[in-house]
Amino acid sequence: MPCNICRMSGTINSIIEYLQCSCGCINEDILFEIKVILNELISNAIKHGNRQDCSKNVKISVGVSRDCFAYFIIEDEGQGYECNCNTTMCPDLDDIDNYCDIKETGRGILIVRNLSDRITFNQKGNKVVVLKKLS
Repeated sequence: MPCNICRMSGTINSIIEYLQCSCGCINEDILFEIKVILNELISNAIKHGNRQDCSKNVKISVGVSRDCFAYFIIEDEGQGYECNCNTTMCPDLDDIDNYCDIKETGRGILIVRNLSDRITFNQKGNKVVVLKKLS
């Protein structure tokens, strides 16, 4: 995908259509969560990873496993970041005291983590893989 915020909505809608064609009826709440996940990850890749450099791209891969998990792989061409927000170091949204202490720039990944079944980053920090149960 070209590094262009204006293309996000169309890209996300195409992904949702693909998932619906692949899996049939998906609960509206799950579809909404997927839209939030994709919006956060793609906008992070464009704004923070590629620094809105129009000469760069965001690579997006999507698929569905046999056991009804969707996977999303988002990779930017940036230098990466220190992805220390893993399952043991990142507070839950339910813990309001910890949530309020999080810097504004880290909240998107926290939201994605709480909406996903699994989230992992590559070592460089410019590629994220998310799993989301569709049923």
